[in-house]
Amino acid sequence: MRGRLGPSSVTLREYLFGRRTTLVSPHAKDEVARRIKDGTGLGLNPCKRGVSGWSFLGQFRLVYDIPMFSNGFRPVFAGRLYEDRRATVLKASYGAPGHLLASYVLWYTFLAVIAVIGVALLFGAEGGTSESWILAIVFPLFGFFPIGAHLFANRKADEHFDAILEHLASVADLRPEARTGRRA
Repeated sequence: MRGRLGPSSVTLREYLFGRRTTLVSPHAKDEVARRIKDGTGLGLNPCKRGVSGWSFLGQFRLVYDIPMFSNGFRPVFAGRLYEDRRATVLKASYGAPGHLLASYVLWYTFLAVIAVIGVALLFGAEGGTSESWILAIVFPLFGFFPIGAHLFANRKADEHFDAILEHLASVADLRPEARTGRRA
């Protein structure tokens, strides 16, 4: 599958803002939480491949581990369990971890400050130097670095998303919500 920005169909927008997912299980909330906790490893084993994470007090966080490689850019499947009338509903988002979003804010704030200083130096009263053109070439590369890192590190994110959904279906009977009453 090819997405708009690379080989994964998890687009940059979905990565930054999360891909919303709703799953439903016929079991009680406590039973679903227990099944997720029992069926998912903690990810402390560096040779583990597959879904790992935790579930605590109805909240959970799952990731797909690859042996001997910890990807700090990997998307996280995180959400909360709710009890409905006859089922348990899991509302989750699959996207960038919170600490990475915070680092993006810091990174682009830093770049904005440097850009303002660079523009002031180029067009200031003293004028720019003959090497000022280098700033115009090198500076955008720093802006595209996080996007490139996402495209490289998360090229199989869609497959990992499917693996997490399959894992939740097998351990806790969580299936996609049936959509009824949709207009054409």
